[in-house]
Amino acid sequence: MPCRSFAVACVAITLGGCVHVRISPEAILKPDDPPAAAKLAPGYVIEESLIARDGRTVAVSYAHRPGNRLVILFCGGDSFRRSREGGSVLTALAREADVVLFDYPGYGSSTGHAEPATLLDNARAAAVYVGSREPTADQARVLYGFSLGGMIAAQLAGEQPFEGLVLESTSPDVTSWAHSQVPWFAKPFVRIELSPALALIDNAEALRSFPGRVLILAGGRDQQSPPALSRSFARQLAAKQRMVELRIFPHAAHGEIYRDPEYPVVLEKFLAKLWGPR
Repeated sequence: MPCRSFAVACVAITLGGCVHVRISPEAILKPDDPPAAAKLAPGYVIEESLIARDGRTVAVSYAHRPGNRLVILFCGGDSFRRSREGGSVLTALAREADVVLFDYPGYGSSTGHAEPATLLDNARAAAVYVGSREPTADQARVLYGFSLGGMIAAQLAGEQPFEGLVLESTSPDVTSWAHSQVPWFAKPFVRIELSPALALIDNAEALRSFPGRVLILAGGRDQQSPPALSRSFARQLAAKQRMVELRIFPHAAHGEIYRDPEYPVVLEKFLAKLWGPR
């Protein structure tokens, strides 16, 4: 998640003033930029679809291979585009799984205006798409959310049945994340005011009754989503008696966990608990 608003706050503080930072939905999404070619993992076929959804178009990519035992619906971070990061996501996730990617409203090939309700609704549309695919009937369904996408995935998992949920570099709620972005020396001078739509997002509460397994991943060097947020998230879910595992990768910064050699081992062990024996 970006912290451009907080950069303004720090400038004001260095000039000797106080600042009142208002955070809107638009503040947590980076501007769109030109696409780059995506590379597919070997052995997979990809289908591109455009879904009509309440006057918007939701762009979806479905990478599949016969015999895969589960399907992963991936919710990307604030800068995610299927055409840009899709290749690295498929490389990381397309092992024993089909993978579904989608663009957020107004980003990539999806249309519409990005706000909390439409971000989540695009994820809902992608989930409906997953359920409509014939091969997925016998597959375990998994949600994977990175950064901003972790918040969307948590909200969606609280609504729909999934066997597993992976949350990478995210937060138990937007309020906790916002306060984590303010340096300790600036806290006395900065007042955070979230828009009502953001302030209501409580991911730990959304997962209160989630019946599936949860894997929380955090980078020890992540400054955008500090590992303390993931630790707090795991504690809150454990207190609600959810099946949760926490894994921290000490040397990983934001968005770099997939590069750690232990990442595929950790992920595959978690996924193996979901698909069961053939």
